Amino acid sequence: MPIDIYKKIKLGKETFLPIPAADGTFKMDWWMEAGGSVPNHVHRYMDEHFTIISGTATFNVAGKTEVKQAGESLFIPKGTIHGIKNKSTTTLNIQVVYTPPSDTAQMFQIIHFLNQKYPDQASNMVKYFYMFPRLGLQPFSEIPSPMVMKILSGVLTIVGFFAGWNKLVTAYKHLAK
Repeated sequence: MPIDIYKKIKLGKETFLPIPAADGTFKMDWWMEAGGSVPNHVHRYMDEHFTIISGTATFNVAGKTEVKQAGESLFIPKGTIHGIKNKSTTTLNIQVVYTPPSDTAQMFQIIHFLNQKYPDQASNMVKYFYMFPRLGLQPFSEIPSPMVMKILSGVLTIVGFFAGWNKLVTAYKHLAK
């Protein structure tokens, strides 16, 4: 039974709402509370298109700062290191489009699955990073340093083993059939 991903999900200071799209893209509305941020990362399998709906976003794109406000857009090609901050005192709302969609829908299925078990916990994203390789999926994003990624992968393997997260992988596989 496929998991319905087209509903809001909150993770820490972020809220996501995937939007149905049949044009070979993955779309979502994304809200980030004041003071929220996403550290520098890279998408190796997809381009990212941002359109600011409301608020002000401060992007770090390949080491350069770009500030975007409502009505403005930003395109980040795959393989580009980037991060984002909401330095304002209001909630930031952005529409994000990923092309090609890669395994983004599956990431949200996993997050929704985890959120059912552990409601609104930011740590669900850590569990996702444990689960995706064990499910044969491409990563949504990575830390820019391959060495750091290998270390984190090793740490997640150990933590996930002792925390019993492989049971989550098995339960998700059973549910996703």
